[in-house]
Amino acid sequence: MLTTVIPQGYAPLLNLYDTQKAIGLLKRLFEDDLGGSLNLRRVSAPLFVEASTGLNDDLNGVERPVSFDVPDAGRDAQVVHSLAKWKRLALHRYQFSVGEGLYTDMNAIRRDEELDNLHSVYVDQWDWEKVIAPRDRNVEYLQAAVRTIVTALANTQATLRSVYPQLTTLPLIDRDVSFVTAQELEDKWPELSPKERENAWTREHPTTFLMGIGGALKSGKPHDGRAPDYDDWGLNGDILLWNPLLNHAFEISSMGIRVSPESLDEQLTAAQERLSEAQAAVDALNATAPIDGTVISCTIAEGGEVKAGDAVVTIQNTTVMTVTIQVDDRNIGFIKLGDMISLSDYNGNSYMGTVSNIAMQGEAGQGMSTFPVTLEVDNFDGSLYAGVWLNYSVVTSQSSDCVLVPTTAVKSVLDAEGNKQAVVFVQREERPAEAIDLDASITGVPGEADKYWPVPVTTGISDAKQVEIISGVEAGDMVFINYTVDPGNGMGGGIMFG
Repeated sequence: MLTTVIPQGYAPLLNLYDTQKAIGLLKRLFEDDLGGSLNLRRVSAPLFVEASTGLNDDLNGVERPVSFDVPDAGRDAQVVHSLAKWKRLALHRYQFSVGEGLYTDMNAIRRDEELDNLHSVYVDQWDWEKVIAPRDRNVEYLQAAVRTIVTALANTQATLRSVYPQLTTLPLIDRDVSFVTAQELEDKWPELSPKERENAWTREHPTTFLMGIGGALKSGKPHDGRAPDYDDWGLNGDILLWNPLLNHAFEISSMGIRVSPESLDEQLTAAQERLSEAQAAVDALNATAPIDGTVISCTIAEGGEVKAGDAVVTIQNTTVMTVTIQVDDRNIGFIKLGDMISLSDYNGNSYMGTVSNIAMQGEAGQGMSTFPVTLEVDNFDGSLYAGVWLNYSVVTSQSSDCVLVPTTAVKSVLDAEGNKQAVVFVQREERPAEAIDLDASITGVPGEADKYWPVPVTTGISDAKQVEIISGVEAGDMVFINYTVDPGNGMGGGIMFG
């Protein structure tokens, strides 16, 4: 899952073009310093390799390469993950001697990378490799190389700060490297995760080289994964710098002395044992859902790959379903927690829902606001499915033994004194005592000749079709609604503008 975070108040120190120029300058400066200090020569690197050669690096052993076929060659190719294996072959092909090496600006694609502020599917990094003598396979030689790289980083930063003074607001890279092993961090903070240990240490030691990555610690788990045919797990590590903007450590380089025949055999054996233990755990796995329910989705097929944290099966307890309805601002005031709401689907099935939550914030749109209301709906027979559309009806108020008239029968008119009143035109032979005189401007309503008289009324509850009359009209009264139009008489026409 993508976890990129933009800190609050963040603003870049350089504009977009100056950032591009600074990156170009940084690359030239660092390459020159690194190559000169470690006696390395620049070479060109491949973007992809033939799959059957085994030259693509396996990283942690589980990442999937981006593959494609080359029809004219009749072969399959893979975009590189890294150049770890290719570099060793290149050292041989270029016939470098002891103490000499190569560096290259590598581009790669890592489809399974966990994305965040520091990790991308697209990789642009320096890769380097050097021929060393057997006598140099030791911690002291490794640490000397680390100090050389950190010095090159600090020198590059110093030059960039002089060219771009805006960068002086950022902290300087600490040239004093703190060396610590993964086992020492586990001993100090056994309750923390590996990344949390890195943060805890690097916060106090802003330039750190964390050594001994790949092999099992006392806990039985490695600090992080490393391919068994890559670095010697006892002679490798990561250069970590503290990033105050993101408030955590970040890896600037993963490096190490390569495996010897002895360490390769030992690490392959250890890796095979871990694989066998993991396979045994998978074989013995009996996944049990924490709830009773129905499987409503499954995102993996038999034989598919699953990574830690993947949600592959969704189970829902369908005996009680959660339904959300939208109630407009005219009626939301009538809804109370615990109210019963009638529901129906397009197949004619009926359900009853109990109001369990009423949103306090409405959502504006089309001249009114609507409020999400959550219902708990009994579904013991399983006929209600997730995602279906439902109609609902709400009894916001009710009245029994009352007089009802069509809502169109209640007219808002001006009386002879200019006061607005709600009236119903009631048919009577004689003028009722409660009838009122209308303003002379009122038209479109019956008059005395029609035996319909405007009687003021007091209304009660209503819906879209009918309204309760509390006073003014009696049961059985004939009331005026609207005039009808004789379809046989009329005129019309159209005008076309062209």
